[in-house]
Amino acid sequence: MDSTPRTSAGLAATAAFAATSARAASKSPNDKIVVGLVGCGGRKTHVAEFFKNTPNVEVAYCCDVDQSRLAATAEKLGVKASHAVSDMRRILDDKSVDVVLVTTPDHWHSPASILACYAGKHVYVEKPISHNIREGRLLVEASERNNVHVQHGTQVRSTPMIMEGVKLIPYRTNRVHKRWTPWYHFGAGDMGNDGVHDIEYTRWGLGVVTHPNKISAEGGKYFFDDDGEFPDTQQVTFEYSGDGKPGSKRMFIYEQRLWSVNYPYNCDSGAEFYGTKGHMFLSRRGKIQVTNDKKASVPVDVVPGGQDDALHVLNLCDAIRNGTKLNADALVGHLTTSLCHLGNIATRLGRSLKFDPQTEQIVGDDQASKLISREDRKHWGTPRGV
Repeated sequence: MDSTPRTSAGLAATAAFAATSARAASKSPNDKIVVGLVGCGGRKTHVAEFFKNTPNVEVAYCCDVDQSRLAATAEKLGVKASHAVSDMRRILDDKSVDVVLVTTPDHWHSPASILACYAGKHVYVEKPISHNIREGRLLVEASERNNVHVQHGTQVRSTPMIMEGVKLIPYRTNRVHKRWTPWYHFGAGDMGNDGVHDIEYTRWGLGVVTHPNKISAEGGKYFFDDDGEFPDTQQVTFEYSGDGKPGSKRMFIYEQRLWSVNYPYNCDSGAEFYGTKGHMFLSRRGKIQVTNDKKASVPVDVVPGGQDDALHVLNLCDAIRNGTKLNADALVGHLTTSLCHLGNIATRLGRSLKFDPQTEQIVGDDQASKLISREDRKHWGTPRGV
């Protein structure tokens, strides 16, 4: 993932680090936080165990329609049999539950999180935060209306090396059980499944706090001959126009080749930032490399380290208890995940898109506009206020 230079090394991306509106802590520092897990699939106990291992936090519920997975997860997490449920409304109705941990397939991420918000629960939702752009915006609004925290599972936002690296950027200014991601109805492709982590800190470092105006993409199924619908190869360009003047525009280039092992920097993923005063390579795999405008290496006072899931969980618990600012709130997750959706739409249709960041609508393309949302099944109805 690449980004074009800013015009000056002194331009500061202060907006990217500005505090979001602080919400009052809902519990005192000594109160126990009770968590309900929704989704017992591949990520079931990974994040749940970080909650369980955080002092004064209890994982009291788990929920899944797959009874074998539900039973295995309840046993592993020490959840009593009566709290191993198949209907997440059991969790939402229990006033003792403070946090809902959503680790379902992608197409349930926003709906489950929105329902939790309207039940007065805080949320930790796995990436990508949404199945489509419209649902992402609804989740942002649900979080704000109900005054609850929503933490997006892009742990790079809580990883010390990435946090320090961003600050140092030179120019500062199968369909179930693990493999739902390749299908349009259930997932967001590999761009939304794994690429979203790198997109998160690339957008963060670029200092953009809105949506792009133009999106162009090429790609498709170049290597894997399977029935998955999303591409294995993509190159997507996002343009942020700003006020249209030099020094204001930004460009973000995302590249994906799932079949390639020709890794630059001996690393399978990362971000390259280009500025007038130098270059940085930054990766959630624990690598950072900085050079100046003469291509000479620049030493940096950053301790290498990989993605930190435990600190991300702790950040949410601190926000609930102490009013600490969330590192990856619903809006942060929405802006990043929307890049995945827009890139996938442009690749899927094989043409460039014009996007209105204010209305969150694709301009002048009815076919593309239909992919901003999806038709909901009506078996549960719509949460009040949505």
